[in-house]
Amino acid sequence: MTKMPGNVLPQAADLSARTTHSTAGNSDSASSGKPVLEPEAQCEDVSIWHPTENILLQAAKDITFARPLTTYPGWLFDIEWDNPDIAFQIRRLIWSYFRDHKSEASIPMKWHHGLELKLWLGNDLSKQLFIAGCYEPNETAFVNCSLKPGMVFVDAGANDGLYTLLASRLVGPSGQVWAFEPSEREFMRLQQNLSLNKISNVRPLRVALADVNGETELAVAEDEHAGQNTLGSFSCAIQSLRKETVSMRRLDDLFSEERLNRLDLIKVDIEGAETRLISGAFKLLRNLRPVVLFEASETALQNTGSSSTQLLDLFRKLGYDIYSFASETGRPIAAKAGEFSGNMIAAPAEAGIVAT
Repeated sequence: MTKMPGNVLPQAADLSARTTHSTAGNSDSASSGKPVLEPEAQCEDVSIWHPTENILLQAAKDITFARPLTTYPGWLFDIEWDNPDIAFQIRRLIWSYFRDHKSEASIPMKWHHGLELKLWLGNDLSKQLFIAGCYEPNETAFVNCSLKPGMVFVDAGANDGLYTLLASRLVGPSGQVWAFEPSEREFMRLQQNLSLNKISNVRPLRVALADVNGETELAVAEDEHAGQNTLGSFSCAIQSLRKETVSMRRLDDLFSEERLNRLDLIKVDIEGAETRLISGAFKLLRNLRPVVLFEASETALQNTGSSSTQLLDLFRKLGYDIYSFASETGRPIAAKAGEFSGNMIAAPAEAGIVAT
């Protein structure tokens, strides 16, 4: 049962009695902004919480909520972390518990278009979806408005399948979704979410999209930062869990083999390998003219041997215009010269992107 913020069930309310958002008198918590236990609830041995894990999971299920699938002007990662509303703070406390205990616990979350997501608590994706009820709301709102029945969508870096699931509903039985996720952990979770929703119009492939065909090493991020796996090196303080040998394909070759002659939208979030993907899909983009929603990180690109200049030059050669998401509206706006951050859109003029 989905609950909106502010609706707190008794078992969750009992947890809130043991917490406070105030950090007065606790300099460590004050600097980190994390909630602290009241003195009577503080204990060196956090194992006293182990017997309550099932209660925490039940409380987590009961206080999940999905924010409307609309733009969120000014959205940033962790924007709701310090929201003082008690429901947000309880979700934050529960999420932190599972992160700190490195648990593989998961909960179901009702989402849009009749979808249900399986969330693994304690990682970056659930940190946004569970605590704040949304993840990349401006981008998902854009996809929600862009895809129509019968369209073809490619999800490069599908992770647990958030965009894949949304696209599946939007393109319907007459459309197709191709979901590419090279990491064994994320691919397994993607498959579970597809099975949970009984989806049949998605083709999931455990493949990394790049500029050559073959095999390569994928650096798999620690569980808290699941989804930030990379073909290069990590761009911030992320620990590598392991290396996996994965298949690598050019999208041009794959579409040619499958004799696909339509592609409407590509979402690309592959931690710095964006230039490699576009290079390996150049013919496809030139002929089919899909819109591309892509992650724009200079640091991540450089960690794979590329740069924003190289990526944007490829789009310009294709005759694509570049858009960002306006902080004031959350809607696409023509990118300024030199602008390169967050997520951006590359689109041919004929796509009819309405910039605000």
